[in-house]
Amino acid sequence: MKIVIAGSRSIENYAALLRAIESSAFEISEVVCGEGCVSYVSIGGYLTPDLRVGQKDVRVLLAFQELFGGSIQTFSTCHMWVVASTKAVEVCKLLLPYSVGKKAQLELLISSWEQNFTGKGNQRTEAQELALALASVQLSRLKQDIVTLKDIEAAANAE
Repeated sequence: MKIVIAGSRSIENYAALLRAIESSAFEISEVVCGEGCVSYVSIGGYLTPDLRVGQKDVRVLLAFQELFGGSIQTFSTCHMWVVASTKAVEVCKLLLPYSVGKKAQLELLISSWEQNFTGKGNQRTEAQELALALASVQLSRLKQDIVTLKDIEAAANAE
């Protein structure tokens, strides 16, 4: 049984979700599409890939952490699973074949990192760092172009 998870903040049966996560990466990619963020962040003055997924219920994120590593941050209203650097690119590659909503973002992050990563940040040339900065801007623009289920419903209701 496939469970498609988009806008998963409203899921009530997390036990079923965790079983689905254990059996297939498809469900995981849909959580990332609905609740995830693909970007570059500055760490130590150098841009590095960053993948985040936010959820109210930490159990989903604990499954992510068990499968992919990374860390979990806790805020007053939600929890955030975070993986960065080369590990984020590895996870993006695993999710890419199953992704719909974030496919273009995952592809851009993977290709820009593979073309410009040479090791430690201080070993990058200025051109490589500028290329990553451009990719970061392009990722931000792609985020603005994503049409959500709420957008579709609003357009349907307006007609």
